[in-house]
Amino acid sequence: MDVLISEVAGRGRWTQFNLKLTWVQPFFGSPPAAMTLVRLCELNAAGVSVQNYNQPAVFKPNSRNWAFEIPGAHGLKYPVNKQTRPLLVIAQRPGGRSSFELLMPNDGRYPAVAAFLAAHRQTPLVHLSRTIVPRASLGAGRLGLQI
Repeated sequence: MDVLISEVAGRGRWTQFNLKLTWVQPFFGSPPAAMTLVRLCELNAAGVSVQNYNQPAVFKPNSRNWAFEIPGAHGLKYPVNKQTRPLLVIAQRPGGRSSFELLMPNDGRYPAVAAFLAAHRQTPLVHLSRTIVPRASLGAGRLGLQI
């Protein structure tokens, strides 16, 4: 099982998570055009399931992106500093439901996760920082993540 760690872009419509198509199939296991629903389980900082979501997913042919709304992001203010973008951490789970944590810069775990992402980034410097790593590479409880 893998974990996707990504910066979240934008100030205007930042609650919508966009992902290049080349990232969708390796992580979610389906062709982007076939992915119409993302099944997510939100975890809190203690690793307790807060809520389950079935988020509509949209394939955007014009931008060649795939997108879904980030549960729990509405009502949160996007950071002013681009160096501290929110981080979305999504972990694959058996049964097709992925667990996720949205880390804002004021979260105590944010610096460690941001440093891990910087050290393992798989995207060019001009793009948002993203990586897909095996869950085992995070170790049990490493970085304070509960995924």
